[in-house]
Order: sequence, then structure tokens, then C-alpha cells
Amino acid sequence: MIGADLKDANLEGAYLYGAYLKNANLENCNLRGANLRGANLRWANLKNADLKAANLVRADFMQAELKNTRLEGANLKMAEGLKSEQLAEAHIDEQTILPSA
Repeated sequence: MIGADLKDANLEGAYLYGAYLKNANLENCNLRGANLRGANLRWANLKNADLKAANLVRADFMQAELKNTRLEGANLKMAEGLKSEQLAEAHIDEQTILPSA
């Protein structure tokens, strides 16, 4: 699914384990509770996407756009390529599991 245009798609609870979403447009996408463990999200556009309570363990966020992305309660344990600048633009809360430094 390299470069897929999934803007505004409703993928709530979707099983996308290991999905290859490099350069994908996921803007405004509902991925609430989705399983994206090990997904390649390099250079993906996740602006305004809803990833609340999503499984993002070992997902690769290198150069991903996370402006206004909802990550409340998401599991980002061992996420790769995720920078503090990206997280600063996203919405996280005390339930969000962040990667270890």
C-alpha cells in the first residue's frame, strides 16, 4: 500500500499488522483502536488522523507528519524514527505509551 490515498477513510479497529504504508496519505483517517504493530509509516501523512488506543508497537514513523494526530492511549512502545518534534505536534495523554529514549 505504498503511497495509498486513504484520506478520510474509516479503518477503526482495522488489522494492519506490518502494513507497508510508506508515503501513504492517511489524513483525517479514523484508525482508532487499529493494530498497526510493525507498520512502515515512513513519510506518511497522518495529519488529523485518529489513532486513539492504536497498537503502534515497533511502527516506523521516520519523517511521518503527525500534526494534530490523536495518539491518546496509543501504544508506541519501541516505535522507530519518532522524534520529539513529531510528538509535540500530536495529541498524547497519560495513557499514551511512549518509546523509551
